[in-house]
Amino acid sequence: MTTPTAAGPLVSAPPKGITATGPAAGAVRCRAVADSVAAGAVRGRAVADSVAAGAVRGRAVADSVAAGAGRGSAASGAEGGQAVAPAGAVRERWYAVGVGARPQVTAGELAGLIDRALAERAIAPEAVRLLATLDRRIAHPALRAIAAVHGWALIGFSADELATAGAPTASARVLGAVGTPSVAEAAALLAAAAHGDGTARLILPKRTAATAAVAIATSGQAGPAVADPPA
Repeated sequence: MTTPTAAGPLVSAPPKGITATGPAAGAVRCRAVADSVAAGAVRGRAVADSVAAGAVRGRAVADSVAAGAGRGSAASGAEGGQAVAPAGAVRERWYAVGVGARPQVTAGELAGLIDRALAERAIAPEAVRLLATLDRRIAHPALRAIAAVHGWALIGFSADELATAGAPTASARVLGAVGTPSVAEAAALLAAAAHGDGTARLILPKRTAATAAVAIATSGQAGPAVADPPA
C-alpha cells in the first residue's frame, strides 16, 4: 500500500525474490555488461601478454639452439684441443731468405738487396720467417741487424750441409772461398726444408750485388703451404 505525500506517491521496493524491472533493471544489466566487457578486455590483454611472452621465449629457444649448433660445429672441428682446418684449406705460405755475404757487407747494402729480391716476387717482408746463411756469418752485424728489424729467425748451416742442398747455381769462386759452391740458394733451400715439410723449392734464384747474394725459397710443392715453422 502506498502512502500519498505532497511530493507524490512513494515507490515501494520490490518484495524479496522479485526481480527489478523497468529502468533500474536496465541500468543493472548495463553495468553487468560493462563489467563483463572490461573483464574480457583484461583477459584479452593477459592473453596478448602471454602470446608476446611465448614469442620471446620462442626467440630465446631459437637463439639457444643456434648458439648450440655453433658450439657443436666448433667442437667438431677440434681434435686434441687444436683447431683442425677444413679439408682443402690453403694455409699461409711463408718464405726463407738465403744470404751469402762478404765480410765487408753493410746492413744498408744487404737490406737494399733483400728488399729488391722480395719486391721482384711481390713478397711482403711479413711473409718471411727465416734468414739463413753460412754458419760462420750468423754473427755478422749486418745480418743480425736485418733479422732484428724484421723479427726473422737467423740460422746458419755448415759448408758441408750447404754443399748437399742441390742448389742450381754453383760458383767455383765461392767454393774456393768458403768450401761450398753455393751459399744463398743452398741456405734458403735447407732452411725452408728443415722448418717445413722436408721439401723446398726456390722462388727466386740468387740475385747478387758487389758484397752479397740473396735467394728465396719456400717449403712444399705447388699447392697448400705447410705450417709455420716453430718460433
